Formats: sequence, C-alpha cells, structure tokens
Amino acid sequence: MLTISVLLLQFLLFFHPVSSSPLSKDESVCARTFCGAGRECVSTDRGEPVCRCLQQCDLSERWVCGSNGKSYRNHCELHRDACITQTKIHVEHRGHCLEKPTKADVSPIVCFLSDRDWMRERVIQWIQKEAEDLASNRSAGDLLQTYFQTFDDGDSQLDSNEFLRFLKHNETALNITYSDTLQTNLLLRSLCVDALIELSDENADWKLSLTEFINCLTPTYHPPERSKHAYTQAANLNLGQWTNTFRVCVIDIFIRFLFAFLRCIQLWIYPNTVYHLKTVIYWTLQSRTKSLLLGDACIDPLDTKKGTYNYTNTYLVAKYV
Repeated sequence: MLTISVLLLQFLLFFHPVSSSPLSKDESVCARTFCGAGRECVSTDRGEPVCRCLQQCDLSERWVCGSNGKSYRNHCELHRDACITQTKIHVEHRGHCLEKPTKADVSPIVCFLSDRDWMRERVIQWIQKEAEDLASNRSAGDLLQTYFQTFDDGDSQLDSNEFLRFLKHNETALNITYSDTLQTNLLLRSLCVDALIELSDENADWKLSLTEFINCLTPTYHPPERSKHAYTQAANLNLGQWTNTFRVCVIDIFIRFLFAFLRCIQLWIYPNTVYHLKTVIYWTLQSRTKSLLLGDACIDPLDTKKGTYNYTNTYLVAKYV
C-alpha cells in the first residue's frame, strides 16, 4: 500500500503543469492590457506587455470594402492592414469594392486649319466633278449659284446651318473626324463649317452672300489679310477712348469730392443733422475709383435707390450709404 502511494505521488508531480509556460506567461501579463482592433498583446523578454499587429486572421469570408478602395476578406484583415501600414482605414460598406470607372482622356474638340482645308478641298472637288458630269456646259460657279438659291431661306445669305445642309449632299466632304462618337462628329463638322464661313466672310456677319459663298469654294481665292497698320490703328483708338474716360472720371471725382466737402461744412454749421466727413470721403473715393479702374462710365450708384442724387443734394449720400 505504501508503495502504491509513493508511485501515485511521483506520477502527480511528474505531470503537474508548468506555470512558467509562454502561453500562461502572456495571458497573465496581458490580462489587464487592451490592444485595439488588428492588434494583439504579447509579453517582452522582460515580462512587459506590448501590442503588435496581428500575425494572421481567421479565414472566414465576410468581405468588406475599406475606405482606401481595397476589398478585405473580413474586418480583421482590414484592421490588420491598417495596423501594418499605419494608416486609418474604416469600412465603407459590406461586400467587395465597386470598380471605379477610369476617366478617359478628354481633349477639346477643335477644327484645325488642316481640317478646314481638307473639307474645303473635298467640296471643291465634288463641285468640279459634278459640273463636269452634267450634260449642259454649266460652270462650277453656276452650280454653286444654284445650290445657294436652293438652301437660302430667302434672306440672300447662307448661315452655318444652311451651309451644313448644303454639305450633307456629299458625306465624303463631312467625314473629317477621327472619333467614333456621333456627337463628336456633328460638333466637329459644325466647327469646320464656321471656319469655312469665316474664310470668306468679308463683312464679319457670320453669313455668306452669293459672292462670298462662291469665293469660299473657288480654288484660287485667298482671303484678304489685315495689315499691321490696321491693327495698330485699332489699338490706338481703344487706348484713346480709355484715356478720355480716365480724364472724365478724374474730373468727376474731384467735383463730387468738392461739393461733398462744401456740404459737410454747411451741415457743421447746422448741427441738427448728424453727418460725418469720413462717410463722404469714403463713398466718393471708393465708388468713383472703382468705376475708374473698371473702365466704366461714371454712373452714380444711388441712381437705383430712393431719391435723386445731384451735386447740390449731397445729403442723400450720407442718408443711403
């Protein structure tokens, strides 16, 4: 009996769990330590608790979409990635992230000079070929006159819409675009039609008379060019107009300020009316200088308010400022 007791005691001592195992040590050290989502607590060599990013997450599939546009298998993977990358990531919605449509390169639609010339050459070739195929001896000019009368709405001029309807008789003349979209084709055609009209529109009314229409589609026609003197003369004219406006506004400022100052002296003599000189100075300089800098005419801002302001009734300035 004694022998059995001794053997049992040895067996219990041999299989007694060791309290210094790493798992028990971590559990005891981290019992009062809280780590955020995506982190776990472990003990250091000194036995101190420390939080680190999770080594791995479970394999359960509960997909979520992060605020960074990335899909994660579950919440744990999202928080773990946020911990590793040291960035803030929150759940946008459940499920996979939706693919954002890539923005196509948007380039402006422009009728270049080459496009305009290409269209013009095709129309000229079309008219010349049609004139040659006709049994009668009609020239290209006679044929253009017939088309002009056909598409003219009665005002003896062709606008861009009428010119475009004329061009639609030959689709080859309209096929100038490299885009596959119909909307782009139509817009580019309209732009090139405007460019053709501008080519021979001598009076700049964006319409073509019969003579201008024939000139536009005549191979030997070259649009007149403005001389350098014409541009210089126009620039000097604009500068002269601005200079005159400047002088008028400066004189107007001086006269208004003078009458306002005299009115203030009058109001000081009669103290029953409360009025301040600073108000007149502020209004006079601010409003008149603003009109001067904008290049506008010297229009009184009180014209739309109650009363009528004039040089002898400065009191309304203080009343409505």
